[in-house]
Amino acid sequence: MFWLAFTAITSILSAGVSAYASYQQGKQTEEVMKQNARAERLNAIQEDQETREAMRRQRIQNKREQGAMRARMSASGVASEGSPLATFSLNVARQELALQDAKRAQDVRGQRSDFRAQSMLYEGSMAKRAGAYGAGGSILSGMAQAGSLFIKPSAPKPSAPKKGP
Repeated sequence: MFWLAFTAITSILSAGVSAYASYQQGKQTEEVMKQNARAERLNAIQEDQETREAMRRQRIQNKREQGAMRARMSASGVASEGSPLATFSLNVARQELALQDAKRAQDVRGQRSDFRAQSMLYEGSMAKRAGAYGAGGSILSGMAQAGSLFIKPSAPKPSAPKKGP
């Protein structure tokens, strides 16, 4: 009887340890995913700030180039109208379009980063839930195993004699 009780207790303790491990693994995975999501969002913010700063600097450079173009046009005696003005305007438009393209590309990268961060949070939440379900399953399995130790197997029922022809 002692051996039976000892086996039942160890089954229950084993189930408890397994349940605790499953639950803790789920919680740990969730925490790691939260940290990864925070890092992803911080990287996206930094990248956005870097892009904005690069655009600001490029606009300053563009204005310098435009000023130099105006000065060369004036110094050469070319009128600031007609074909030279059209060329100048086209260059200004191209420069601004390049900046807008950079901004759009950064916006897309930011959206992707946000999606990845949200996915990480969801994955962490699901890992925590799976850990809780695993813990519950371990406890039920251990209890069933412990309970089965106390059930005596029933003897097979004798079959009724067959009546012959």
